[in-house]
Amino acid sequence: MNSPPEITVGLRRLSLRPRRRTLFYGGEFIRWYNKRLKTFRIKLAAKNVRCEYSMKIEIVCGDLLDQNVDVIVNAWNRNIIPWWLLLPQGVSGAIKKRGGLEPFKEVAKYGPIPLGDAVLTGAGTLPFKGIIHVAGINMLWRASEYSIRRSVQSAMQIVNEKKFDSVAFPILGAGSGGFNVEKALQIMEDEFSKIQSTARVTVVKFQK
Repeated sequence: MNSPPEITVGLRRLSLRPRRRTLFYGGEFIRWYNKRLKTFRIKLAAKNVRCEYSMKIEIVCGDLLDQNVDVIVNAWNRNIIPWWLLLPQGVSGAIKKRGGLEPFKEVAKYGPIPLGDAVLTGAGTLPFKGIIHVAGINMLWRASEYSIRRSVQSAMQIVNEKKFDSVAFPILGAGSGGFNVEKALQIMEDEFSKIQSTARVTVVKFQK
């Protein structure tokens, strides 16, 4: 490349040599600049690329507590009535029987949970990294399409934030919530289809 030209303004001689970051001289540089710019754009695109992953969902029959996953989801309530006043039933009853009372002592510390929200606790003596409790039923002990959808969203948000590799759900709202099993499952599947996650998701139809 030839030396850049110089011009004289008054008594000052100014070089047109470009600065390192603002070089703009000669056809040879233009080719070099375009090459560097292309490389920069590629690197920038790589940094800003958005990766989308569709979840792998498996529906099985069995016991939620026997699943080989990182975390399980417990269909809980609004957490307003003290847990020790509630009769053990469904998933919660099974957790108390096999995992102990620690998860429920822990969940009580969160206080009232908005309908459809979720909280994470330890798993007691169960072999999981945690239990996600979702407020899937209202104060009348009934589930709705909203509470089911919102519970799926909230639980998966925790799964993604904590980077759990796998999670198992019961069919939300179908137990004491009084929701039709097949309809609840259909709602859950539809909501899962809208969520991006790398986690493996299992939905368990209870079967002794």
